[in-house]
Amino acid sequence: MDDYNMHEVRMMESYVEVSWLNGVLLLYLSALFASYAMFQPLKDLHLLFYAAVISMLSVSLWQDGSLFIVILVELLFFLTLFRYARKTYIVAFCFRVLCMLTSYVIYQGSFHNGFWFVPIQASIIPCWLLYLLFLFFCKSRWRIRFSEKNCLYPLTLYVGNKHFKVIGYLDSGNLLSHEGIPVVFLQRRYLSYFVDERIQLVVMKTVQEESSLPCYTCELKLHGCHKRKVLVHLQEDLKLPMHSELLLNMKVMTMG
Repeated sequence: MDDYNMHEVRMMESYVEVSWLNGVLLLYLSALFASYAMFQPLKDLHLLFYAAVISMLSVSLWQDGSLFIVILVELLFFLTLFRYARKTYIVAFCFRVLCMLTSYVIYQGSFHNGFWFVPIQASIIPCWLLYLLFLFFCKSRWRIRFSEKNCLYPLTLYVGNKHFKVIGYLDSGNLLSHEGIPVVFLQRRYLSYFVDERIQLVVMKTVQEESSLPCYTCELKLHGCHKRKVLVHLQEDLKLPMHSELLLNMKVMTMG
């Protein structure tokens, strides 16, 4: 009877349906944000299923040991759905706890099974609008950032008896070559590695003009691949995504 009365009191304080819907939005958004932040993409339907199941168990289980059941299901998801994305799960869980604690400070309410219940008197719509705005941000900006991440390649440049490592960014629009040797663009701050090398002029033609680029011959080695001869042009104002420092050439990626 005590458990039943407690259940009734909680039902009077919160609408279970509203708390469940809020939990689904928050858990899905947390997992989606974490998957983009950690560059470990997961399918939307899988994330929605995870959010719906955990939220449903959290709001529907009231017997003794219900928290243990929720933890057990969380562990099951951690070992299956997130088995190749452990960092995503950890970040998502921390983000979700932070949001629930913040919501509790703002709206009050109650916790059960580690899950925040929305109080009846709370106007939760502005919070949901904020969730949807953040969801739009993740789907637009962070998806682009993830795509940019897929274009990054760690590589090593060999100049004479020296070598150094940089991160290259692949641009499908860079097809410039000279006598069959692809041209790549590098931040000018690496000039000290090339001071003893001979300069070679490469003609670059665009729609509006034709110009000569001073280049240096060296060898480029992508991680796990053989060395390839390239021409490097050092550029002062080279701005590339994700703090990369070298603009790769499509022909580097297709050379045998």
